[in-house]
Amino acid sequence: MSTDSATHKGGHTLYLVISRESSPIIVGTPSVFDPYLSGNKGKSLGKHVAVQFIINIDKPDCIQRKIRYRKYCGINIEEFIEDIQSSQHLSNGGGSGDELVEAYNKDIQNIINHHALSCSKFITLRPETHWYSDKLRSAKKIRRKAERTWRRTSIMVHFEIYRDLCINMNILLFEEKKCFYSTKIEECGKDQ
Repeated sequence: MSTDSATHKGGHTLYLVISRESSPIIVGTPSVFDPYLSGNKGKSLGKHVAVQFIINIDKPDCIQRKIRYRKYCGINIEEFIEDIQSSQHLSNGGGSGDELVEAYNKDIQNIINHHALSCSKFITLRPETHWYSDKLRSAKKIRRKAERTWRRTSIMVHFEIYRDLCINMNILLFEEKKCFYSTKIEECGKDQ
């Protein structure tokens, strides 16, 4: 596939899109256009133009998993204690040890089912990136805690703490990515 237009304002071809003629990866013919990039004073930034093309590649579907959970924090403690105390099997002490354990487990399960209903939802499983380190994980945890504090209190000091942690997290994220990819490039040596 080729385009007859130049990719430089001087009439030269500097940028190419190369694929096999029989390959269906590129849809249509690549086109060349001037993105009209300019600086803050309106002056044109360059003599290069952009090559635009459509690639026939589907993004892989995300893997989803159904999880089940209970909202234990929504339990009314007084009613929960009252139901436990009024349970017949739990208040009676008769029977063997195995029978008592089985009755206890059954009653507790019924009480929990009554007070904390079982819910389910689908979560998307995303592959973890190789550059995401424990340092980033702990910084994110601290940042999220500061965000919750700020949203709960709405105090300006808490917002400033949260904002500073966001800036630090972004700097740390950039550094971790840079370090990871620099190491990968160094490991390759001169092998392209």
